Amino acid sequence: MSIFYSREPRGPDPYLGWKTLLFGIGAILGLGGIFSGRDWLIPIAIIILAVGVLLRIIGRRKQE
Repeated sequence: MSIFYSREPRGPDPYLGWKTLLFGIGAILGLGGIFSGRDWLIPIAIIILAVGVLLRIIGRRKQE
């Protein structure tokens, strides 16, 4: 693995739909928790966003 990423196309991302959905849900829950004052929503939003990051890591390792 190099510190520089290749600019060559990597092909379709099999998890793109899931990552987009998880980001949207996490963002809505996080903002909803902030604006409504419900502190328990924010950790749930962080967990959902972390799952999206894990999908990115898993997708990158499968392509290498």
